Amino acid sequence: MTYILLKATAITFSFIPFPILYIFSDGLRPILQYVIRYRKKVIDKNISYLFPNKPPAEKRKIRTAYYKNFTDIFLEAIKGINHDPHKIVERYRIINPEILDPYYYSGQNVIAYSHHLTNWEWGTITLGLQTKQHMIGIAKKISNTYINRMFTEKRSANNLTIVYPGDTKAFFDNIEHNYAGRPLAMAFISDQFPYGKTRSFELDFFGKPTLFHAGTAHYACAKNYPVLSGDIRRIRRGFYEVELVLLHNTPAEIGPKAVTEIYKDHLESLVRENPSAWLLSHKRFKNVINY
Repeated sequence: MTYILLKATAITFSFIPFPILYIFSDGLRPILQYVIRYRKKVIDKNISYLFPNKPPAEKRKIRTAYYKNFTDIFLEAIKGINHDPHKIVERYRIINPEILDPYYYSGQNVIAYSHHLTNWEWGTITLGLQTKQHMIGIAKKISNTYINRMFTEKRSANNLTIVYPGDTKAFFDNIEHNYAGRPLAMAFISDQFPYGKTRSFELDFFGKPTLFHAGTAHYACAKNYPVLSGDIRRIRRGFYEVELVLLHNTPAEIGPKAVTEIYKDHLESLVRENPSAWLLSHKRFKNVINY
């Protein structure tokens, strides 16, 4: 029933013009913020943890801006399920795809850190249409089998293949055999709380000890794949730019922890730039905050 409802909603939303979509979003935001109070305690604790010295009025401003960001990307994600991906590309552009060209022409695979900043969902739909490399997205399975199949089929239709976390090791073990002569760009979203301390590094984030996924850096160093970051910024409502930033060209020379440190510093700069764009409703700091 959940799958049928989502499918019907996605079909309906595909016909709704974007200006109308944002009228819906403006109506949904106060309901989510003041009536449902969606994860308000988590959001407030995260804002206070990251910015303890900001005055209460500024923290409330970040919270309200976050709900606006969240409702926009929630409705955009639903619209994207059945919307023409080539039309979404007009709203979601890589501004410097040429940074990938030297790696493509030399047959070098690359790894890209991605983040839960603004609309990350449209990335799986559009980025493969803008790169010469075949895109690999490392993404968790959705618990609902039907919904998971729907999203996987949608994401895998545009020069992108989804690999589930449990299959990541096997994917890398066989990458040279399965993708010989086909350069890849592999995207890992690594800014969520890592499960299993053996797979994480404790690093200083916003001046406090924070656990970070170690897997991305381990794979990059094992294969010496160049490491980049895909930085998503909202230019105006419904329009985004993705900037590719080189973090390190030869990660094997510095090791996984140093690579993760570079990523951590870069992520912190992005969150400081626009705190409300980050996924503040996620329980990111479970190791230090009692949510």
